[in-house]
Formats: sequence, C-alpha cells, structure tokens
Amino acid sequence: MAAAVRCLLRRYSNCSVHKCSHSALTFSQIKQQCTAGHHKILLSNVKQYSTNTESRFVKVNEIDFHYEVSGDGPHKIVFIPGMLGFTRSDFAPQLDGGFDPSQFTVTAIDLRGYGKTRPPTRDFPPGFFNRDADDVAGFIEALGWSRAHIVGWSDGGQVGMLASRRPDIVDKFVLWGSITRFTDVDYEFLERIRDVKDWSEKMKRPFINMYGEDAVQNILNDALDGYYGYGKDLVTIEQLKCIKSQTLLIHGDKDAAIPHDNIDIISSNIPHCRVYRFPEGKHNLHLKYTEEFNQIVSEFLLEK
Repeated sequence: MAAAVRCLLRRYSNCSVHKCSHSALTFSQIKQQCTAGHHKILLSNVKQYSTNTESRFVKVNEIDFHYEVSGDGPHKIVFIPGMLGFTRSDFAPQLDGGFDPSQFTVTAIDLRGYGKTRPPTRDFPPGFFNRDADDVAGFIEALGWSRAHIVGWSDGGQVGMLASRRPDIVDKFVLWGSITRFTDVDYEFLERIRDVKDWSEKMKRPFINMYGEDAVQNILNDALDGYYGYGKDLVTIEQLKCIKSQTLLIHGDKDAAIPHDNIDIISSNIPHCRVYRFPEGKHNLHLKYTEEFNQIVSEFLLEK
C-alpha cells in the first residue's frame, strides 16, 4: 500500500521551484494507475490505529491554550481548526486513531477565544490571523518541539499560511477549504451562514454545546464583522511566496465556500506546492472522506 501511494506522490509532485504542477489524481485514479503486482491501494486496507487522546493546556503568550494530543511518534503535527471550531468539533477522526501513533504525535489546538481556550473572549482586531499565526508558532515552541508539520482547515489554513513563513519551526504544510482574499463569492457565502438558526442541527449542536446558543451567534457575528474589516487580502501574494515548506493543497471540487480560482492563486505562488482533489468533496471533506484524507496526509508527511 505504501509503495502505491508513493507512486501517487511521484505523479502529482512534479513541481518546479516557482510554480506548482496543477495536475492531481483522484483516489479512483490511484487505483487504476498505481497498481504494481499486488501493491494496489484499497480503502479496506487503511488502518484505524488504537490511541489514547489526552486533553492538555500549555501557556502561550500569557494565555492557557487547550489542545488534545495522541501518539508519541517523531513526526509532530499541529491541526488548526476553522471559524468557531475546536479540537473535537473539527478533528476527532484525526485525533482518535487516524494516524500511526508510532510515527506521529498528533495535536489539535483551540485558538484563543475558541473551544476551551477561554478566557479570553474571542475577538477580531485588525490582523487577527497574524496574531493566531504567532500563537501557533508559540505553541510549537512551548511544547519544546524544534519543528512541526502544520495542517490547517478553513480559517486554520489561513493561519497556517501565515505561520508557515517560519521555516525554522514549520516543516511541511497541509491546507484545505482556505482562501487568500475575499471575493463576492465569499461575502455571499458568509451572509448565508450568518443566522445560526438556519444551520442544520448536526452542524450547530457541537458549537451550542461548547459556547451556548446565544454565544455562538454573538461570536459568529463578531467573526463576520471582523472578516469584513480585514480587507480584501487575508494572505498576500508576497506572503505566499515566502512559504518555503513543502505544501499539500487539498481541494473539494464541490466546496461552495471556496472560489474556483483559489487553487491557482495558492498553488502557483507557494513555491513547493502539490494539489490533491476530491471530486465530490465539500468544505468538510476530511470528516466525510476520513480514511482517504488521513492516508494521503500521512503519506505526504512521511515522504522524504
């Protein structure tokens, strides 16, 4: 199985120093193209590992940050959640046996004001993504790690892009469901989700349980107002070009939150970038296609 995935990585990793190859394979194409003898990727072969996940706190920038950790392998991972998100809401399938504990130490952090990293109350001052990126860098240092892989979803991807400008502490970088600038598509999407009462019960329940119903709406309103005040560029082209980490950009072709040109903007400006697409994937593709997602990310992070 590992040999077959390495075949995949060779196929979609032909990136020059300054421009990413935009070719990408789906999992069905892997099955068709990466067969060598009995080395054929089958989802039934993907392991679910036995791990113990612990809840911990560490002080960073005078704040007690909550995080969860599983495994004790040499490859350190920091998962960064999206808007309103926290460890359990966003990354339970990754924390709970999704990665080989002998290879990976998997952590997920609650950003300041989210999840159990409260106080403080979440706020959105100018440049708040930069502040979050500084917190993530401080988190890695506070754990005593020399370097770590960063894996960011949605807003966590924006934070990851900014944190990944620190090659001294960031090894590889994975992101999905993230943008670099606001467009009319983004503003329309944000307005569609502004009223929590319109969310499905499954979508809103974890956040209501964590924050309380009124607080969820208040945080969401503050977040959207903060985005509108941020300006068009969340991450500039110049900042993307400063990312030196090997990067895997994962994209769900049916993600309504992400403009279609987003792949080109990110992949053509991060110097060492690869693209992997989920044709049926939406914004939360890592929760729906958990086995495939975990396997692809694992293989990318282990590749030398």
